[in-house]
Amino acid sequence: MLIESLWDRQKTNPELRKYNVAIITTTINVPYFLESFIQNIDSCAIDYGKLVFIIIGDLKSPHDEIKRYIKKLNPSFVIEYWDIEHQKKWISKTFGKEGIEKIEFAIPYNSIRRRNLGYLRALELGSDVIVTIDDDNYPESSNWLLEHLNALYDNSTLPTVSSKNKIINPCRILKFNYPNLRIYSRGYPFSELFCDTFDVEFRSEGRVALNLGLWTKSPDVDAYTNILFPNLESLGIGDEFQKEYALAPNNYMPINTQNTAFIRELTPAFYDVLMDTPISGTRIDRYDDVWAGLFALKLIHKLNYRATFGIPLTVHRRNKHDYISDLKSELIGMSLNNVVHKIVMNADIQSKNFIDGYLELAHILVNEIRKFITDEETLSYFSRLTEAMKIWIDLVEVFE
Repeated sequence: MLIESLWDRQKTNPELRKYNVAIITTTINVPYFLESFIQNIDSCAIDYGKLVFIIIGDLKSPHDEIKRYIKKLNPSFVIEYWDIEHQKKWISKTFGKEGIEKIEFAIPYNSIRRRNLGYLRALELGSDVIVTIDDDNYPESSNWLLEHLNALYDNSTLPTVSSKNKIINPCRILKFNYPNLRIYSRGYPFSELFCDTFDVEFRSEGRVALNLGLWTKSPDVDAYTNILFPNLESLGIGDEFQKEYALAPNNYMPINTQNTAFIRELTPAFYDVLMDTPISGTRIDRYDDVWAGLFALKLIHKLNYRATFGIPLTVHRRNKHDYISDLKSELIGMSLNNVVHKIVMNADIQSKNFIDGYLELAHILVNEIRKFITDEETLSYFSRLTEAMKIWIDLVEVFE
């Protein structure tokens, strides 16, 4: 019944259809998932002149095969596929020689972080809303895009949730095929496991800057959870929960780039951060979107916006994963995640906008981390990370 009432609001609110929307992904596969999104979006009668689907290729992508596949689709809206040659030409034209060097550092090849180029392209196109998805996610709801737009632009009173430890677990509202277990979203700090609460009240103030859509089938959880609970599946939102919630002020949650929408203004603070750096004989990875979301939430709260989570759901048909390899990639991030959360949540940001706030946060992070970490490899990584954050702002400011 809640979904029906949501759709009724959308049908009577043509304002939701006026926004320019860019849907962003990156892939090294032929994007067969596109067909389900085309069918889904067609059913919602979106103004296709204001919608673009941007797919950023990488070195391993089968570029010719992808372009042939997209050409056969004949969608009612624009699909841009960026192979490596197209990326190089656009980067050179838009940012010049210095920009090429900056992007090679901050947005490297052979990385899911390549999707950052799509965010920049969305800014160039004047998109009001950016939706980031992974190539193994499929729309579960027939109103997938409209539900994201509704979350961002319908200022209805929402159930607002807080936790005694200030970190919400979005998976709390999902039901799983392992009953009576508390499953945590990927990126939830280990030091805070089982310390959270889910305290709900109603509050309506504040514009929404980001909406985190959740998932059925394979949930976005840490590798250790997938190892402990084989074939773990999300069965959707539990009957006892609402379909959407807002975070209370100064409360946080793990965020990912699987099914997340955000307003244009947030782009300076939603850089998919630098990873894939050697530390202690292994490499840090798989915390790029988690920390991107953490940094974004800090500034969302500071600037009196809101963040929401719940619908729309996607069906996550996870690409083939080696969970042991994933675990190795996550271990360094896990060990640092508690400290990064502590620094960011306690940071006293004075800036009045997303750009200045992001630069201020980078400065705080690189200085405060030394109070907790002495290992030179790790400190070097945070120096590189915060340098990349500054480069990201340089790139974003080209379109301001």
